[in-house]
Amino acid sequence: MRRKIVGPAVVLILALALMGLANAGCPGCCSSHGGISYTCAANGRIYCNDGTVSPSCSCSSCNVPNTPICPTGQSWNGYACVMPDCAGGRTMVNGLCECPSGQIWASVEKTCHTPVAATACGVERWDIKTGGDPGAGAVSNFPQATSVDILTAIPAPANVSLPTRIDPIENSTYVLDAKLSEYRRTEDSDYHLVLISPSSPSSMIVEIPHPDCVSASSPFLEDIKAARSAFDRAFVATSTFKMTWTPVRVSGVGFWDTLHGQRGAANNGIEIHPVRSFIANPSSPLAIVPLDGLWVIDNEVTGSSGRGFQLETHSGITVMTYYGYRISGESQWYLAAGPLTNGQFTGLMDCYQGGTAFGATFVSATKATDAGQVSLQFSSATTGTMTLPGEPSQAISKFNFFGGAVPSVSPLNGLWAIDSESNGQPGRGFQIEERGGLLVLTFYGYSASGSASWYLAAGTMSGSTFTGELMGYRGGTVLGRTYAPANPSGGAGTVVVTFTSNAKGTITLPGEPPKAISKFSW
Repeated sequence: MRRKIVGPAVVLILALALMGLANAGCPGCCSSHGGISYTCAANGRIYCNDGTVSPSCSCSSCNVPNTPICPTGQSWNGYACVMPDCAGGRTMVNGLCECPSGQIWASVEKTCHTPVAATACGVERWDIKTGGDPGAGAVSNFPQATSVDILTAIPAPANVSLPTRIDPIENSTYVLDAKLSEYRRTEDSDYHLVLISPSSPSSMIVEIPHPDCVSASSPFLEDIKAARSAFDRAFVATSTFKMTWTPVRVSGVGFWDTLHGQRGAANNGIEIHPVRSFIANPSSPLAIVPLDGLWVIDNEVTGSSGRGFQLETHSGITVMTYYGYRISGESQWYLAAGPLTNGQFTGLMDCYQGGTAFGATFVSATKATDAGQVSLQFSSATTGTMTLPGEPSQAISKFNFFGGAVPSVSPLNGLWAIDSESNGQPGRGFQIEERGGLLVLTFYGYSASGSASWYLAAGTMSGSTFTGELMGYRGGTVLGRTYAPANPSGGAGTVVVTFTSNAKGTITLPGEPPKAISKFSW
C-alpha cells in the first residue's frame, strides 16, 4: 500500500522534531562522522551520516526506531532503506517494479514477456475442442472434481472421430489438481500442457486454445480468455517444451483425442480441451466432491440384486436418494439432503408416504418418520465410506458403466421431476444416469397402499428416446440388519422417456398419458 505524501513544511517540522529528540538523548553521537543519520543498524546502533556505525550510541537512546519507515517504493533491508531489485526485465516506475508497456509478468518463470498472437488454428474436431459446435450449450457448467488417475482409467469409446460430442465425457466439465511437468505453444496456437498425477506415473494432456481461434458463439470463450491470461501470468510458453514441476488446478471440458504420438498423452487418449480455468500454485487443496450418479456398497456387489444409492451435488449441497427394503421385504426409498463440507456429508434419511401410484390421480405425499442419520465421508471423487443407521461404516464406490454409443440427445444426469407434479410438496420423481447411450432410470414413487416404492429400468437409448421395463425388487437388506440379496418381484410396466433437450422431455409411465419432465435443480 502506498503512503500518502506529506508536504515539505510537515517534513521539515518532523525532521526538526526528530533531531531535537535525538540530540536530547544522544549528544555528541557521530559528532566526528557528520552526525547521526536517523537509521538503525542491525546491531541496534545508530548509523552516522558518513555510513559508519556508532560504537556507543544506540538507536533507542537516540529515539530512532529499529525498523524505520522508508520512503515510498523502498524497503528496510536491516541496514538501510533500499530500492527493490527489479529483476526479469522490469524497471522502477513510481517506486514499483513494472514490466515494459505491453508486456506482462510471469510469476513462476519470473520474467516479463509479450504473449504471442495466433499464427494458425486447429482443424480436427475444432468446433468440439473450442465450443463452436451446436452441442456446446448442453455441456454441464458444474465442474466434477476428479483426478488424472480417474480420467485416464475410463475406457475409450470405439470411435473418437465423430462430428458430434461423445457423451458423457465431452458433455462434462471437470476440475482436478495435478503437477504441471511440461508445456509449449503448439503449431495451432494452443498451449499444450502435460499433467502428471501426484500419486502415480499417469499423465494426460490439457489444452488452452488461443482466444482468436475460438468462435464468438462459443459459450466457453470468456473462460478460455481468462484461463489463457492466467497461464500467461505464470509461465511463458514457447514453441519448444519447457520443464517444470508446479502444482496446478485445471478445470475444463473432457475431450477424446486420437493417439498419434502426442507428448504426455494418456493411454486412453482423454484430454481436457478446452481449459476453462487455470491456477498455478493453488493456495488450498481441491475439495473432494463425489461424482454424480449410482453408488454401491462395496461388499454387497455380489452379482445379485441389492440396494444402493444415488448422489447429486450442486453448489455445495448434496442430495442422496437411498433405495433399500422394509422388514416385510418390500422396497423402500429414503431421501437425505444437506451441505457437503470437506468431503463429508451428514443428513437425516427422510421417508415419505401416500403419494401417487402408477395410473392413479396425482396426490402429494406426506413425510413419515425418518430412518435416522446417514454419514458419508469421501476419500476421492469415486470412493469413500458410508455409515447407515444401525450399521458400521462400510466402503462405498461409484458404480461405473458405459454403453459406447452416442445418443442424439444426452440427458443431464441426476434428479428429474414431472412438471405438473412440482408443487413444492413431497412427491415422486426419478433419477437418470446416462453413459455412452446406456441409461439407468430409478423411479421413486408409491404403491397403491401409499408406501414408498422404487423401480429400476435400464437399457440403450434409441436416438433421443429411452424405453425400458420398470422392475421391482424385494427381500433385500434392511437398514441395520445382515446383508441379504434381493430378488425381482415383477415388472410394473414399460416406461418411455423422450428427450427434447438435455434438460427437457416427456415421460410415459404405466397406465398414464405422456407428461412433461424437467431436470430438477437447486
